Amino acid sequence: MKWIKKGHELEEQWEALKGGCFYIYGAGDYGARMSRTLSKLGIEFAFVDGNYDKQQNGYLGKKVISPVELVERPEKKLIILAAMENTMLEMRRILEKHGMEKNRDFWYMEEFKQSVLPVYAWYALGKIYMPSVGFLSTTVCNLNCDGCLNFTAYNKNQKNENVEDLKKTLADYFKNVDVVDFFSYTGGEPFLHPEADEILEYIGSHYRKQIVSLGISTNCTIVPKDRVCEICARYGFRFLIDDYSKYVERSKKILPEIEEKLQKYGVEYAVNTGDEAYWIDLEPLKTDNYGMSEEELIAYRDRCAVPYRELYHSRLYACNYANFGIKAGLETEEPNDSFDLSGGEVEDKVVFVEFIMGYTEKGYVNFCKHCAGFLPINPYKKPVGKQLPRGEEKNV
Repeated sequence: MKWIKKGHELEEQWEALKGGCFYIYGAGDYGARMSRTLSKLGIEFAFVDGNYDKQQNGYLGKKVISPVELVERPEKKLIILAAMENTMLEMRRILEKHGMEKNRDFWYMEEFKQSVLPVYAWYALGKIYMPSVGFLSTTVCNLNCDGCLNFTAYNKNQKNENVEDLKKTLADYFKNVDVVDFFSYTGGEPFLHPEADEILEYIGSHYRKQIVSLGISTNCTIVPKDRVCEICARYGFRFLIDDYSKYVERSKKILPEIEEKLQKYGVEYAVNTGDEAYWIDLEPLKTDNYGMSEEELIAYRDRCAVPYRELYHSRLYACNYANFGIKAGLETEEPNDSFDLSGGEVEDKVVFVEFIMGYTEKGYVNFCKHCAGFLPINPYKKPVGKQLPRGEEKNV
């Protein structure tokens, strides 16, 4: 989105939200996740659920009302649907039957976090909230995936970031962001950084109170050290293990070792097997959008709607893939494609919130000119984890 009324872009949306009472529709695992986010921000809410026992006993110390009571309550409502997709469709049907509208009276949970909560947090609470951010400590990787969305196969200058530089970037970020919902510690392969344990300890000890969920993505080739596991258990890091054993033979042996180690230390984890799945292919060397007009590029970026922001060298990037492209030599740095946090506390915070929501000076980033875009507009696919032989890295 392009700034037109810089500093005032979100005011109309705020007027539509003002005075609303929060309800989480779904007193289960998804609702519990959403409750942690609202509680971290200090937002009061009640649960809604059709389960009679939960209505009688409450859930997580909160009141649970019935769907009937919800629709009968006269106040303005901000309802968050928090359940599996099929269940949310049924919830939606119930609410629409009583005249409520999606994206006015109720929202799906992840859409709410992306498009509503940053606005409410700022205007109602004076807090800056981000749905997620990626934090990359290294571009070094021991795999060479054909479809890597970090563009590892293009990157001829892989490196580990300096720890003191990483600490400064974290300080600059958390000085300006009160709550981030999902903080993702990534690479490259993050455990190839020789000081990964120090970095994780620093994140946990200094900023855990500002983070709802902490995640580490790893490629199932390295068994984490004992100290790493101790730190992750202490601060509640969750491992996201990408199992590429269909193409990476050694992962078949290493995965059980990783799981045993994490279970020993009580570290939460999930395994993504990649079966019958695919990566989107951003096709940076084949895509040519240079003939698009400014208006067409803005519309292209709006349709792409990539939700991911990347934190790197005290700058917040409007598109994480654009930042990956810069590091891989596919794109040059364009200052307007990121927000500079290096000067300490941001003076014009509402402009920063607008940037988080997707507003930029041009309405797109330079990388859009040779990127096939995110899921809504991208038809291209690559097998998950398929390897290129070493020495067959792609040429920029």
